[in-house]
Amino acid sequence: MQVLFTVVLPVFLVSGLVALLQPRLRLNGDALARTSMLVFVPAMTLQALLRAEGSLAEMARVALAVFLEVVALLTLTTLVARWLHLDRAARGALACSVVLVNAGAFALPVLLFAYGEVARLPGMFHVVLFNVLLIPLTSLYLAVTQQPEGARLAALGGALRRVARTPVIYAALLGLLLRLSGLILPQALLEALDLIANGAVPLLMVLLGVQLAETFSHGWQMHQVPALTALVVLRLIIAPLLALALAELLGLAGITRAALVINGGMSTAILAGVLARDYGADVPLATLGVLVTTVLGIVTTTLWLNWLL
Repeated sequence: MQVLFTVVLPVFLVSGLVALLQPRLRLNGDALARTSMLVFVPAMTLQALLRAEGSLAEMARVALAVFLEVVALLTLTTLVARWLHLDRAARGALACSVVLVNAGAFALPVLLFAYGEVARLPGMFHVVLFNVLLIPLTSLYLAVTQQPEGARLAALGGALRRVARTPVIYAALLGLLLRLSGLILPQALLEALDLIANGAVPLLMVLLGVQLAETFSHGWQMHQVPALTALVVLRLIIAPLLALALAELLGLAGITRAALVINGGMSTAILAGVLARDYGADVPLATLGVLVTTVLGIVTTTLWLNWLL
């Protein structure tokens, strides 16, 4: 219970309070999302790669674990969707809702509350992987599976162009080049980078609250229950178990292992609804998945932290 009240609930309460106040605050979710993706998240990505204390070999193992987890989850999602006889739109919503996790707005603050500053860089590296690996892979998967066979090539090209325009990709490449070359940015630039990057977590928590408020407007229907149940089980139960197995397989330990498991068991990211809309998937199912996994994630995250701490 101590973990629930001292680690998980504070994060949820901040975003929940923003969600409750949003009718009066009327914050522009699109503007906040663009600001975070164009400025704050790239800065956090660059900071994570420049200041990460782990070796590049350890980072590569974490990236491999996340990649293998995504492949496994997409495979399981495809099999479950066929078993449930879901239509194409529901299959797309299920896929992006299972793969995309709330690494920035929920997982990173939880890790910081649980482990302190030592968890900042491992947690931030997962935000990097979310933007550099998970979003592009999910976008490419949806571009192929959500379109008729004759339109898939054009959709794939559009997805590749969208990925190429993502600022965080270039922030990650710059960070890797600087780290491999041994070059160090001037102190003034590093301080400016830290100032922006350290504001990313509060901004993401506010953004989560704004976007949660928007999901309240979507109702639910009985035919969504099977897909929603599969979404919850895959996202909150199967995914962290996969992350734990991969951590053991690849020899990840300590805070790196904890960050992999906690991120693996996080709630669905709000971006799942955005991708669902962009690729013609079932938007109400995706946004409902965000809301349900966020609420249930309070319990599952607490259980995982109690076991890991």
